Amino acid sequence: MGEVVLTLTNGKEERVPLVNGTVVADRAFFYRTDIRKAVLPRGTTEIGEHAFEGCSSLVRVTIPEGVTKIGYGAFRGCLLCSLNIPEGVTKISGWAFFQCRALVS
Repeated sequence: MGEVVLTLTNGKEERVPLVNGTVVADRAFFYRTDIRKAVLPRGTTEIGEHAFEGCSSLVRVTIPEGVTKIGYGAFRGCLLCSLNIPEGVTKISGWAFFQCRALVS
């Protein structure tokens, strides 16, 4: 089963299983202000609605090939500066990156 690997602001690591091994659940990390970095595992296919919304310390997320959908408001209000979106992503829902003021590329 796939797990999201989180690096927290205190330097500790946390592992959270994906729904059905492939989906970052809706609101999975909603307003978790202690998340600095998130690495999604190979096999992830979808990032749910509001999955990382309000994670105001999140500066880096690794999205693997195989993800096809980024849900509504998924990263709203995060501190992301840059992001690599895999070519296989076919749907980026509304407000996915709204209020990501530091996002430049």
